[in-house]
Amino acid sequence: MGGKVAMAFVLQYPAQLKSLIVMDVAPVAYDHSYAVLIDALLALPVATLASRDEANERLANTIPEAALRTFLLQNLHRQESGYAWRFNLPTIKASLVEIVAFPTFPPGAQYCGPSLFLAGENSDYIQAAYHPQIKSLFPAGRIHTIADARHWLHAEKPQSVLDELTTFLAA
Repeated sequence: MGGKVAMAFVLQYPAQLKSLIVMDVAPVAYDHSYAVLIDALLALPVATLASRDEANERLANTIPEAALRTFLLQNLHRQESGYAWRFNLPTIKASLVEIVAFPTFPPGAQYCGPSLFLAGENSDYIQAAYHPQIKSLFPAGRIHTIADARHWLHAEKPQSVLDELTTFLAA
């Protein structure tokens, strides 16, 4: 979601940014639905959890990927009265149609500054079919694939992502 916001912002206000980095998302509308994940998180009785480990165990049946659970559970924080989510899950659920969409821009809208698009090799968020749309809106954009990574590439391959970011920012 952050990458879509950054792309939309820079296409509206291209003079406001020096460069752009987008991680594993393209300027397209997606068919993905996170409803299953959101419903699993909403069903978790966070106020009565004894520990983050308990939350992890309870989510294991509906979210079998341990790395994804770990990533999502970073947003679970302890309060005086138990645990709570850092994000507003009901609002996210109600806004899924808008979240997976991408706004339409006038013909010729572009950001010509340096842009890096990091794609997870095992993710379907930056497919080859989306490259023309990326190049159309971001003509100076470079697409780099992170090996053996899925959508949450920064959580799965942090060193590879850091290496690419360092190289891009040093240029």
